[in-house]
Amino acid sequence: MVIPFYGIMMHEIDKIIANPNNEVFILSCDGILRNCFVNNTTDRSLCEVCKFARNVGENSYKGRVKTLRIGNFANINEIQFPEFAYENIVDIQNIVYKNCYIGYGALSSYVSYTRNQEPVMDTEFRKYFNDLLASEIILITAMENLLDEINFDEVFLYNGRWADVRPVFDICKNRNINVNVLESVNNGTTSFDREIYVNVLPQDIHYRDQIINRIWEESCLDPQVKEEQASAFYKKRKNADFVRGDIKVFTADQQAEKLPDNWDTSKRNIVIFNSSEDEFIALGAEWEQYRIFKSQESGISELLTEFINNNEFHFYLRIHPNLIKVPYGYHKRLSDLENEFRNVTVIPGDSPVSTYKLIDQSEKVIVFGSTVGAEACYWRKPVILLGGTTYYLQNVAYIPADLAETTTLISRNSLEPKPITGALKYGFYLLNHQLYSETIKNEPYPIKFFGKTFGYGFKHMQIWNSALLFKVFYKLYISFVRLKNLLKNNHNTVPAKGY
Repeated sequence: MVIPFYGIMMHEIDKIIANPNNEVFILSCDGILRNCFVNNTTDRSLCEVCKFARNVGENSYKGRVKTLRIGNFANINEIQFPEFAYENIVDIQNIVYKNCYIGYGALSSYVSYTRNQEPVMDTEFRKYFNDLLASEIILITAMENLLDEINFDEVFLYNGRWADVRPVFDICKNRNINVNVLESVNNGTTSFDREIYVNVLPQDIHYRDQIINRIWEESCLDPQVKEEQASAFYKKRKNADFVRGDIKVFTADQQAEKLPDNWDTSKRNIVIFNSSEDEFIALGAEWEQYRIFKSQESGISELLTEFINNNEFHFYLRIHPNLIKVPYGYHKRLSDLENEFRNVTVIPGDSPVSTYKLIDQSEKVIVFGSTVGAEACYWRKPVILLGGTTYYLQNVAYIPADLAETTTLISRNSLEPKPITGALKYGFYLLNHQLYSETIKNEPYPIKFFGKTFGYGFKHMQIWNSALLFKVFYKLYISFVRLKNLLKNNHNTVPAKGY
């Protein structure tokens, strides 16, 4: 209860309990889950800190909600934990327990912690990952027992992907209980908006497509004004201007007119924009079915191989800036493609080469799902899309079925850009999140003492009506745990070895 998304959760609780006919329960952990988002190093001392914060937060709702503990509905000694066999990421994705996708849940948490999508599956990793899976099984057991005892009309949770929430989502779906998945939109300050996804995960492509279409079609704005607003999104992006807090600007340090030094106008120049692949690896089977290649790396290699003897073409691979600090092979190996293929130039993520100059001067743009695909469509370039993305169904790109069709699209002399309508709808959607979200009232606020700011607090996280006092106690508690671990030489970490 000390991180911003709990402001989202508390906002929802406040709304629900405002109706006196609603009976509200808060289910929280009592330390039975060894591995969770707050305590990803399985440090038992941190469990005590978390319980302290939980108790403070729940105290502000005393008498208005009923509190439940996961441990009261699951007896570890009575649970038979199966041994899951896995040798690679695909094996993990396929791990299912009681119709719950615990493999995806554990993988989502692990990759969020490390950005490592190719872990070395040694003893250390397996012990850690098996703890993640075991925590999910405990949660599944508790939820089954709880739902056998209490009939809930609706369940609310945050994010839905992580190991400590994915089982709840799946069980509710299995039992036909309405499950509301909450997400946050940051407005660039400490202000947050709340998005709500009913019976789907926030990354659901079809659900997002419905929202994109709905807010475009239901808008009462004059069509010209609506198009101007949508265009503003792409113009802001091109000028590296702020759009909204959770959409990063990666082009601010690029030089507007800069192309690679070896740009040859006599060639047919194809620009490939890869994505942060780790962000998509645990989104679920829906995203996997839209993937044409096993990985972005293998897809790029296969395309370069197809054209290796065709001197008419040259490819430019723009590595996504969000990969700059990623130390793993799926990023580092991309730079080695120049040594293997003579028909590609690799542009590092921190290169001053302009993304938009590349789009403008290219013949075609290839993307695996990044927003730049919709941007290229808006700027009237033919786009070839090779993976799942939010705008997948908006007809902004050509979507080949396989390598052969991809090669044909690249080779075609007169490939027209897709209609701009889909790009406009997508830009309108991203720029106008207030049309499908709600500003929360229970948001973090600065804690001030003698004119100085000491971090941020929430109205439900107070001791004796003081957010500052809670902050002091919490910091002291954390410092004590760190000192104790230091003295005991206890340095729990998330295993992060990768290829």
